[in-house]
Amino acid sequence: MEAWLEAVISQLGALAARFGTQGFRTVYVGGGTPSCLPERALSRLLSAVSGLSPEPPDEWTVEANPEDLSPALLSLLSGAGVDRVSVGVQSLEPEARRLSGRRGDPGSCLGRLESLAASWKGRLSADLIYGLPGQSARGLADDVDTLADLGFGHLSLYELTLSEDAPMAAMAASGGLALPDPETAQEQYDAARERLTAGGYSRYEVSNWCRPGGESLHNLGYWEMTGWLAAGPSASGTLRIPGGFLRMDNPRDDAAYLAAVRADPAAAAAETSILGGTAAFETVMMALRGSAGLDLEDFSARFGPRARALVEEACASFPDLVTRRGDRLAPTDAGMDTLNRVLLACLGRLQEGMGTP
Repeated sequence: MEAWLEAVISQLGALAARFGTQGFRTVYVGGGTPSCLPERALSRLLSAVSGLSPEPPDEWTVEANPEDLSPALLSLLSGAGVDRVSVGVQSLEPEARRLSGRRGDPGSCLGRLESLAASWKGRLSADLIYGLPGQSARGLADDVDTLADLGFGHLSLYELTLSEDAPMAAMAASGGLALPDPETAQEQYDAARERLTAGGYSRYEVSNWCRPGGESLHNLGYWEMTGWLAAGPSASGTLRIPGGFLRMDNPRDDAAYLAAVRADPAAAAAETSILGGTAAFETVMMALRGSAGLDLEDFSARFGPRARALVEEACASFPDLVTRRGDRLAPTDAGMDTLNRVLLACLGRLQEGMGTP
C-alpha cells in the first residue's frame, strides 16, 4: 500500500509539472474504493491532490463503501475540501447483497447511510445496480425511495455487467448462480425508473439521474470530452489536441504500474493520439450519452464542417431517437435506451466520409 501511495503521489506531481495546473474544475478520487485506505494513507493522498491546485475545485468527489463510512472518515473528507461523497450501495435487499458478495447486511448498510445523510453537509450520490441475482423489482424501487428520502440528490442506475474473470461470472457459467433473464431485469429497471421520476429526478445521462442542479460536473467532463488527467493503476487520461485527443493509459497491473512510475513518473502512461474520424466518432459517442447532446459548433470547429454534416445526416434518419435543439443534437429518452442504432449510423457515415487514421 505504501508503494502504491508513493507512486500515485509521484505521478500526480509529474503530471502537474508537465502540463501545468492553474486549478482543476473537478477532482474525482475513485474508480476503486479509496474509503478502504487507512486514515493516514487517505489523508496523504487527499493532501497531495489538494496541493496541486491553488484554488479549491468546483466539485471534489470521493467514492466510499457504506461499510467504511464513519465520523472519522467524514471529518477527514470534509477537512480536506471534499464536497461530494459517492456511495456504492448497489442493493439493500438481503439476498442480492449476499449473492453479489457485498460487505454488510442491509440493516448495517442502511444505518451507515442514515448517519451519512444526517451529518454530511455536502452533496450525496449513490450507485444502484439492476439485474442482480436475488433482486426484485419491488426491492429496487424501495431502494430508490429510501435513498431519495435520505436526500441523495444524484443516483446512478447501472445494469449488471460481468467481466469474464469476475467470480460471479464463473459461478453463473457453472450453473451455481442464476442470473435474472432480460425481461426480469427490464421489469426492475422500469420499477426504479418510475420511482426516480416520481421522486423529482431527471435522467441526464444513460445511467445517471439527478434532482435539479445535482449533475456530476466531473462526469459531464467525460461526456463532453473536455479533458482530464489521471493517476493510478489502470487510470486513463484524455487531453484535447489539434484534430483529436491524446490518450494516456496507465498500466493495469499494479507491479507494472509501480515499475513504470519509478522509471519515469512523467512517462508512466502509454500515449496514443486519437485523430480524424476516430476522434470525431468518439466525441459523438460520448456526447450522445447525455441529455445535453452534441455541441455542433464546437464539433465543427474541431473536426470540420464535413464531419458535422455527416453526423447530422446520420442522426436525421432517427427523428424519434435524436432531436435538434438549437446548435445541439440531443438524444430523446428513447434514444438513450437504443443509442447503439444511432452510433452505428454515425460511425458508418464518418468512416465513409473521413476514414480512420
